[in-house]
Amino acid sequence: MGEIITEHLIINGHFEGICHATRIEILSCGHVSGTVFSDNLSIEAGGKFMGVTNPSEATVSIQEDIPDLTDNINLISNDPPL
Repeated sequence: MGEIITEHLIINGHFEGICHATRIEILSCGHVSGTVFSDNLSIEAGGKFMGVTNPSEATVSIQEDIPDLTDNINLISNDPPL
């Protein structure tokens, strides 16, 4: 279980916890369990989400304490590195 705060999150593996992002993509092999704070959530066919979604405005107080995350993208994947 973890927590991620980022601008753009791409999940193609398994994540359990809390996600705060402007944009979240769950790809076909992605599986998310937990709470999502985002106004832009997409789930490809085959991707799975089990949990609660909230608008990104709920993260404003959290984002005041973190640095600017413009162009920050995180990828969670079970694939081996290239």
